[in-house]
Amino acid sequence: MKNHISHNIKYLCEQEKLTQNEFGQRIDVGRSVVGQWITERTLPKIDAIQRIGVEFNLSLDDFINKRLDDVERGINAFQEDSATYGNPILQDLLKSKDQQIKDKTLIIKMLEDEVTRLRGDVPSSKSRTA
Repeated sequence: MKNHISHNIKYLCEQEKLTQNEFGQRIDVGRSVVGQWITERTLPKIDAIQRIGVEFNLSLDDFINKRLDDVERGINAFQEDSATYGNPILQDLLKSKDQQIKDKTLIIKMLEDEVTRLRGDVPSSKSRTA
């Protein structure tokens, strides 16, 4: 079964306007490692794939098994079709899914902040003395 990891890393870099170095920094790997993934010399380990999924709000299935540009085109076409036909049920569904994505992103950010605080990287506002 073909995977699309290399293509999708290139696509994410283009979409986010990231260099290989910047992409690597976001998922805690070096530029040369990202270059090896893009040129298909190596594949990312599962923990790196998981970090990419979290960082870019992607399902692992989409990231590995689908071309992200095709997925995005499909979503955009679906949104355009539902708007064209004025189907209120589909429009409500899309609004609901958009809100779920925003909620998940907020939860992930809150959890990351809490992990950082618990590691002691950032002092808690409750533990500060006056």
